[in-house]
Amino acid sequence: MGHLLVRPAPADGAMDALIYRAGNGVGWDPKESAFRASEPHRWEHAELLQHIIKTMADECGDFLQVSDSTLWTNVSEQQVVALRLAASQGAPDV
Repeated sequence: MGHLLVRPAPADGAMDALIYRAGNGVGWDPKESAFRASEPHRWEHAELLQHIIKTMADECGDFLQVSDSTLWTNVSEQQVVALRLAASQGAPDV
């Protein structure tokens, strides 16, 4: 299944690097300037994306939004549809 990397824009990682302290499988990958979820064998990518969105909101106060300009790399069109839906369902209430 591979890894799920979420690279927010802008991705400076200053606060994001501390996200590992939540101890829930989401970490900051400085080489990739992206969040990495470490449970790809247990969850589908859509579930991982929701987990990353929630963790970013809870731990960093950042709210990830998928937009029309979001770039998808090595992701099928079917996966993009599922990930967009997951992101819209995983967005925290503000």
